[in-house]
Amino acid sequence: MFEQKIYLVLAFLGLLVSVGLVYPWLIHHHFDYHSFLEIFYANDIVKIMVLTILSVTVVLLVFIVIEGRHLGMSHLWIPIAATLILGVSFGFPLFLAMRERFFHMELGA
Repeated sequence: MFEQKIYLVLAFLGLLVSVGLVYPWLIHHHFDYHSFLEIFYANDIVKIMVLTILSVTVVLLVFIVIEGRHLGMSHLWIPIAATLILGVSFGFPLFLAMRERFFHMELGA
């Protein structure tokens, strides 16, 4: 269960980072999504970063589905939704915490 607690702490930190950085920007710009999307195309470095984050997100979502089904885990929609709404920094450690709980509860590991 120690590993699960570590993953939950990391998920909480990822949540704080995601919400702490994006929410103030959205409030300051009055939820102007047009300005938000313009930032993604500011220069080539930003494009590379956005494409990297998108590819890592896709890889994580595939991993969640394949690993979760392979193990027979339920409620996989939770880390998928967390990843899509709040990002990899929250969704990935949340899935790992759920997987550790599954190992502990279902497999007796």
